[in-house]
Amino acid sequence: MSQRGGSERLPLFGAVLVAVVIAICVAVLKFSQFLHLDVETGSSVLWNLLLAWGLLYLVGLATRFGLRTFWPLGLGLTWLAFMPAFGIWFNEDWYAWVSLWWGKWGGFVVITIFGCWIKSL
Repeated sequence: MSQRGGSERLPLFGAVLVAVVIAICVAVLKFSQFLHLDVETGSSVLWNLLLAWGLLYLVGLATRFGLRTFWPLGLGLTWLAFMPAFGIWFNEDWYAWVSLWWGKWGGFVVITIFGCWIKSL
């Protein structure tokens, strides 16, 4: 055994860390290109989606219901996650209407209720 205190693993850890950072950057770039967004907006949308669906997954695990119960809420959160992309995709008149608080939360409520209706069928 080495007396160096694990410092022989430091280069391996650094290489893995660099590989993970590069993989995340490539994923964000490909996601942004797929949706025809700039990288800043694409990373914001991707982060919001991962955060929303990740939290829903954790809530589903904690309550033992899983995503099968909370997916309508996930649809509404997806609407909110795509708000930065709407500013790029749509014209100023439409985005001015949607970007207001009642457009964001009204869309969230309508989409979530629609998801609950589909789930009840």
